[in-house]
Amino acid sequence: MARRLVIFFTPNGTVPKRWKPNGSGSSFTFPAGSILEPLAPVKQDVIIRDGIDFVGVSNHEGGMAAMLTGGGGVGSSSGGMSVDQYVAAKIGQGDRFPSLELGVQTSAWGGNVQTRMCYSGPGVFVPPDDDPGSVYNRLFGDLVEDGNVIRRAIQGGR
Repeated sequence: MARRLVIFFTPNGTVPKRWKPNGSGSSFTFPAGSILEPLAPVKQDVIIRDGIDFVGVSNHEGGMAAMLTGGGGVGSSSGGMSVDQYVAAKIGQGDRFPSLELGVQTSAWGGNVQTRMCYSGPGVFVPPDDDPGSVYNRLFGDLVEDGNVIRRAIQGGR
């Protein structure tokens, strides 16, 4: 069975009263109507991080770059990779997709350090795919011989 690390990120904040679980440590619950309530069935596998302080980072741009890298470079234990890429390299070896980076409207802001949080090495960001058709083709495109079948399905049969 494949092991996976899933990281959710909500840029520009969230609704605090709908975000935080009740309790602390490993003893917590998701209140009804909370943002995290859909994760209740897998709660035992969830780690929630909040209030992370990016030491030495003073702006949004630096915060995005440090969010999953901790600002580490080549000499760090991750070699400058973000935690998602580091874990994918360890548990995803031999998988068809060791890592999938998905986004929502990430391209609207351009591809730069201000909008990227996944890094394969120092300063080398891994861009998310925010096009559902592209993601579908990447995941399932080789399951059918005629790629036009998938394109027509995505376009609603046209």
